[in-house]
Amino acid sequence: MNKLSGVLPGMERFLQEQPHYLSLKEIAQCFGVSVNTISRWVEKGMPVVQKGTNGEKYSFDLQTCRQWHKENFLKNSNQESTGDVPPVSVSRARYEHSRALLAELDLQEREGTLVNVKAIQNQLFIKIRTIRDMILNIAPRVSSIVAAELGSPESAYKVSKVMEKEIHTILEEMSNISGEKQELPSKEFG
Repeated sequence: MNKLSGVLPGMERFLQEQPHYLSLKEIAQCFGVSVNTISRWVEKGMPVVQKGTNGEKYSFDLQTCRQWHKENFLKNSNQESTGDVPPVSVSRARYEHSRALLAELDLQEREGTLVNVKAIQNQLFIKIRTIRDMILNIAPRVSSIVAAELGSPESAYKVSKVMEKEIHTILEEMSNISGEKQELPSKEFG
């Protein structure tokens, strides 16, 4: 069941755009650490959206906390180690950071903000191919109408070929994503 079902029309988009904040327990789970560890990190400067004072709960933004963790715990982990095995603290920091990255992806997936690029590319390809095919069918459909309007039904073939040539030229230019003129093999018309 969609967590936004039953929301007033027009409010779904607004609610989906609101940031999702995590509790103390949730942020600890994301990093794979205890609640006490998160409390120590807060004392060391981990960003908090809302402090847990006067009975209120802590609120954390996962992306901001992940960035803070990276800056404070991983800054030395990317440097070459003198031994073959990195120190335990570096391995632990990498593990915690990786857990937070996975948790952020999971959160984005649950919120519907994480998209499958391959699926979008496939859908886009299908839509563009459909539009291309519809445009290519304009010349055969319209040429006889144009020729009849001009009073020369026998010139329908010529009108069709001129239209096809122009349509192909436009489609070739539209397919050039880089903006540079590409020489594509041209079809012979007529």
